[in-house]
Amino acid sequence: MKDITGRNKTNMQLDNRSLLLSLIKNNENICRKDLAELSGLTGAAVTNLIRALVEVGIVSEHRDYQGTRSRNAISLKINYEKYLIIGVSFRRGSINYGVADLSGKVLKRHELFLDLDQSVDHVFTALSTAIDNCLEEFAEKGTIVGLGLASPGPINNKKGQISFLTNVEGWKDVPIKKYFQDRYDFPVILIEAANATAIAEKWFGCAQDSKNFISVLVSKGVGAGIVLNNNLYYGNAGYAGEIGHASINYNGPLCQCGNRGCLELYCSTLTLLKRAQAVYGTKLLKKIDDLFRFSNGNNQELINLVKENGQYLGYAIVNIINSFNPELIVINSEIKHFGDIWLQAINSSVNSRLLPESFSDIAIKYSALDNDPVFLGAIAMVCEYVFNKPQLGYFKEKEKITS
Repeated sequence: MKDITGRNKTNMQLDNRSLLLSLIKNNENICRKDLAELSGLTGAAVTNLIRALVEVGIVSEHRDYQGTRSRNAISLKINYEKYLIIGVSFRRGSINYGVADLSGKVLKRHELFLDLDQSVDHVFTALSTAIDNCLEEFAEKGTIVGLGLASPGPINNKKGQISFLTNVEGWKDVPIKKYFQDRYDFPVILIEAANATAIAEKWFGCAQDSKNFISVLVSKGVGAGIVLNNNLYYGNAGYAGEIGHASINYNGPLCQCGNRGCLELYCSTLTLLKRAQAVYGTKLLKKIDDLFRFSNGNNQELINLVKENGQYLGYAIVNIINSFNPELIVINSEIKHFGDIWLQAINSSVNSRLLPESFSDIAIKYSALDNDPVFLGAIAMVCEYVFNKPQLGYFKEKEKITS
């Protein structure tokens, strides 16, 4: 997710290496001559850069390729399967973790049922044990190039901390990145959950062809991942997209963040569940999944609550569209199991408050990613980090990592 440009300067080796890897990734069976033409680099520069990438093993020559190129044009390919990533998705109630290769292909995934209302030390210790087990299992299958950690926000990227989690005690200014960096000797990438879904949509989902889009994640909190000109926008410290704590009612109820009338108090999954429980009781509806099993055409009051939820989310999306003018809004949430009811309410709300020319020029759709998109985003973020900053040391085989 970076612009395809190159510069022939000796102090730009890292950028040019990244450029060539991106071109190989996006152009199957490309050869050195084509790389030079597409990158703007000299043939000699391409030869030297590719030689280094071949020597460490990330790139190999595909001499058996039978294509239309001349006999002397040797095609190149990336050895995705040799390099592995550990991805972790924190959720309130469980943690998804697993291993993927450098293409983002998930090789194994597990779920650790661990409430985040337990102490931070307890959660981190249990997760570290799980990661150690992955390292042991895959020790002979590839080189680990990074650990991706995705968590609900807000996330302070400058400090590598979870600033706080609403509805969870004890999770404030948590130095999560340092904890895992101190434990392991490969890069640790921390990303906020909504930003992770945006990266997942760009790599694997419906935004692969979009340069400017917003990924909205509605869970127990609400967040947005903002992609502008193919780059994820973090803001100054990483708080961009925290729409869940944007006030839509300055006289509204007090949020745990200290603000009043925050969006997540009106359209999160937790809010929908609480409002449904007020109507139907807590014995019948204990968790959000119960709403989907309970919903049918006769539960008009529940349908009205779902529509109201979508209406409030639509108000926030209007502000997003007016601020960033994206071509696409992708929505990911368990609430999408209600189907057209929720999406139509969102679209109707946006249509009623947006200029007609703006509404006609934008698509609002559900995510097509069935698996946990936050987990996929944690993996994709490491893939992107490695492709953007391809230090040769990442790709050299390492000794078995021990805790």
